[in-house]
Amino acid sequence: MKISFMLLFFIAFQMHAATGYAQKTNVPIHLSNATVEIALSQIEKKSDYVFLYNSQTINTKRLVSIDNESDITNILHDMFGGTNVKYAVVNNQIILSANKPNVTQNSEFQLKGIVQDAQGETLIGVTVQIEGTAIGTITGLDGGFTINVQKGNTLVVSYVGYTTQKIKVTDTKS
Repeated sequence: MKISFMLLFFIAFQMHAATGYAQKTNVPIHLSNATVEIALSQIEKKSDYVFLYNSQTINTKRLVSIDNESDITNILHDMFGGTNVKYAVVNNQIILSANKPNVTQNSEFQLKGIVQDAQGETLIGVTVQIEGTAIGTITGLDGGFTINVQKGNTLVVSYVGYTTQKIKVTDTKS
């Protein structure tokens, strides 16, 4: 019961909405015909941001010109607008990934579940994320979650103090 109370207390403070780091940090970047790789390196040097990406899916040799002293979201929009690169800013980490078009619109479905421990107790605040993406959710007070997935996705379920589990989505029903 103490653990549940502490988790509820922790979640309540985490839910406080505030201006994020990305909205209040200006990064002055002035580059002309530089590669994306150099631009990312310059942003990392001039800020506390760290980029996470797969160099095989992101074209780091593409030339960009940036003349911006705004927040990071505007700079990223200037760099990757009109490309297949999508980005997510999570605290001081920026995750870059290739935006893959949906083959069929019916292949995605809503998955609902409940996370429980070995004793059958529901767990609050468990992270449920689609492997290899920034798409994820956190379990609620009842241990339940809802996430849009596709058959073949792998869900990564992680929680402090517990072993991370990977679960393959095998069906669109049941």
